[in-house]
Amino acid sequence: MSLFSFYEKLAPELKIQIWKEASYEHGMHTFQVVHDRWGDISAGHPLGTQLLRVSPDKPTDHSAWKARQKAGRADFFSWSVVKKFLTGPSAKKLFPLHPFPATENKLKEAVVHLENDMIRVKFYGTIIPTWIRPLEVPTMFDGIKRVALDYKIQAPKGNRDLPYNPFRCRCDDPGHFKYCPTGLFHFITYFPDLEKLYFVVKITPVVSVLSPPALQLPPAPRRGTKRNHEGDPKVVVAPQPTMGVLTRTGAREKAYLDACEHFKVTALNEGLDFFQDQQFEYYEAKHEDAEEKLVLYQPIQETFRDLQTLWAALRATHDFPYPIHEVELGVLVYFDKPKEPPSKPAKERRAKANPTKTKLTKKKITKTKSKITKAKITKAKK
Repeated sequence: MSLFSFYEKLAPELKIQIWKEASYEHGMHTFQVVHDRWGDISAGHPLGTQLLRVSPDKPTDHSAWKARQKAGRADFFSWSVVKKFLTGPSAKKLFPLHPFPATENKLKEAVVHLENDMIRVKFYGTIIPTWIRPLEVPTMFDGIKRVALDYKIQAPKGNRDLPYNPFRCRCDDPGHFKYCPTGLFHFITYFPDLEKLYFVVKITPVVSVLSPPALQLPPAPRRGTKRNHEGDPKVVVAPQPTMGVLTRTGAREKAYLDACEHFKVTALNEGLDFFQDQQFEYYEAKHEDAEEKLVLYQPIQETFRDLQTLWAALRATHDFPYPIHEVELGVLVYFDKPKEPPSKPAKERRAKANPTKTKLTKKKITKTKSKITKAKITKAKK
């Protein structure tokens, strides 16, 4: 990792502060988890267990563990900050695990912090509860307390019987996109120490935020004490205040920016969960805020309600022989960072940096134009 030239002159306190910012104390890590059940069976894998392949998300992985691995090898100060994430009882390696071979390159080892971090899972394949077929590596997910799943309303393409989205409900209604509570119930069994399950939603100006109510102009103020010919006071209505016309696109953009700022400020001020990777910041959304501002919150709430109903039904069934692992449910939101205001054109920047040179250039241009004009006039006279 290359450091800026002035770094060595900084005080130790500033160096430590820099590495604290670069190490993502509450990190978000994205992993692909693949269960190729039929491929494993055809390759001779035992029928009694299931083999899950955990690997970093591809092709663009912005997980916090990558930044930590690089930062920890910069100097003594960086290692003093990052070592708690890479070593100790709360550090857990998630890649490479069996069946992936071990690597000597420590930069490629995905190590997460169980107390601070969030594990974002992109699951592909068949979900089977561990009481039916236990994991081949039983301790691979031990200690993980927070897991997040992407929530997307779009239906998977292609054959709906294939597991492109293993959480999608497989009912007969082709327009039913709701997540299957049974699939979520089985998925939770992979994580014996799980405390909270999140759905992750990206906020966009187009479909994610509810449209604001119609804008209303404020009532016109009354003023004046003039009287008519009968001596009664006149009521003079002041002109309507001039307000900028807000188009539908502008209203949607304003609602989007207001929602993003509201989720961010609320999460930071009220101590809600907050995570970071190298590209985005993720904020926990309160129930009332998500219900008021998010389009997707209604189907998410229905999924949570169905899952809680399933838990209650299984608790009431005294014959169910397996443990019922109930967890908290929540929503994380993230969004693109606001764009920086456009910088001044290159010509203006150069002119400000070297005004003398700009004046000389203008003089040359003026002289050249005058010479060309004189030459044209001379040719016209001839």
